[in-house]
Amino acid sequence: MKVRKAIGLLAGLVLLMTQISYSDPAVDRLLREARKRQAEEAKQEKVEEVTVEETPVTTETPNSIQKRAAEIKRESQSKKSQEMKMKKDAQMQKKAEMRANKARQKNMTESEKMNVEIQRIKKRVDEINNNIETFHKTNEALEKMEERLEGIQSKMK
Repeated sequence: MKVRKAIGLLAGLVLLMTQISYSDPAVDRLLREARKRQAEEAKQEKVEEVTVEETPVTTETPNSIQKRAAEIKRESQSKKSQEMKMKKDAQMQKKAEMRANKARQKNMTESEKMNVEIQRIKKRVDEINNNIETFHKTNEALEKMEERLEGIQSKMK
């Protein structure tokens, strides 16, 4: 219920702020200037595009076109094979690391296993605490926004 109320209040605040901002003559002037700048930039980009579109004329024979196509095909195949090789190498490395971790865990004493488990739990507790802190900060910000909105609504009445 609080979430719905907060969302409603935020929506009202946004609506109120948009109405206020559009009634200000200084804002209107700034908006006009921004539109002029955007129009000028668009014109400049069009001029640049026209100059960039000039392409050199090349004459190629059918044999050179076929050679170029074959070269491109070979390059793409070599790239694909290199990518596949890299993926396989990465998978093999991950498998080797997993095997090493399993072997290391088998050789651990009970106290070492407990230490590893304690470290894992501490890490998770820290993550949860950080999430709780973030929640509290967000909650405080929402409460402040609700107070501001209530103040604005009371001024409107």
